[in-house]
Amino acid sequence: MASISSPGVGSGLDISSLVSQLVAAERRPTQLRLDRREASLQAELSAFGTLKGSLSSFQSALSGLQSLSSFQARTASSSNSDAFTASASRPPRPRASTTFP
Repeated sequence: MASISSPGVGSGLDISSLVSQLVAAERRPTQLRLDRREASLQAELSAFGTLKGSLSSFQSALSGLQSLSSFQARTASSSNSDAFTASASRPPRPRASTTFP
């Protein structure tokens, strides 16, 4: 005749605790790998956010350079107008110049 046995039931061993510990021990390496991957992805996401912010600041700084008139403006000023004055009425022609102190 067949008998049904349940090893450990009568031995006083905490089978539920042993099974839980075994499952946790088997899960630990996978969980650590996933945690490291998550940290790496979070750092990468943060770096992309920093890059996006920097590019936005750079774009804002360059926005004043969109107009050609910004480059064609001809002005000169001096803290001592008796020593230096300048004016321009047409675009300058390219040429070499030397300034002496």
